[in-house]
Amino acid sequence: MSQSPAIRIVAWITVILVVTGGAWWWVLHGGWHPAEAASPGPDRLRSSMRAATAADQEPGTRRNRERPNTPRKNGLAGLVDDFDFQKPAKEQLETYLTSRGRSVVSLQVAWQTTGELEFLREAAAKDPVNPRVLLALATSEDTPEAKRKALEAFRQGSPDNALGDYLLAAAEFRAGCFPLPGYPPQ
Repeated sequence: MSQSPAIRIVAWITVILVVTGGAWWWVLHGGWHPAEAASPGPDRLRSSMRAATAADQEPGTRRNRERPNTPRKNGLAGLVDDFDFQKPAKEQLETYLTSRGRSVVSLQVAWQTTGELEFLREAAAKDPVNPRVLLALATSEDTPEAKRKALEAFRQGSPDNALGDYLLAAAEFRAGCFPLPGYPPQ
């Protein structure tokens, strides 16, 4: 059987990629650690785990100082946990808002940063037809009446967007007002 050169090249490239990928997976998922390659004995992995655990329990380590009983997270969750995100002070926000002219976008940023609804309500008062502000207000208001009012404003401001209808129907269903008043149409 004679194979064409193109098929052989594709086959060799596939084999090389599979072998390389398998080797990287093995290295990244604990199969081999260069620091442990020189240490003799079958318990290399167990001893390294004990050493890492002992190093984490020292009083000066950040992990022991902040979260002594929480297991370490990998990936993005671990990266986010390593940073100390602090909410800006009220004075810093006011400086930011005045420098931006208390625009709707700056008020939305202040709300997303702090979670305080007063900024979102002010943005809705400034631009009562902005669908982004109304949708954020409708999904984050405290009382069902305020949510319903914001949803109605969102539906009137964006009549072609069915999301307002879906959210209003879900709110009505949760409130126990199903079927909706005036539905089905007479």
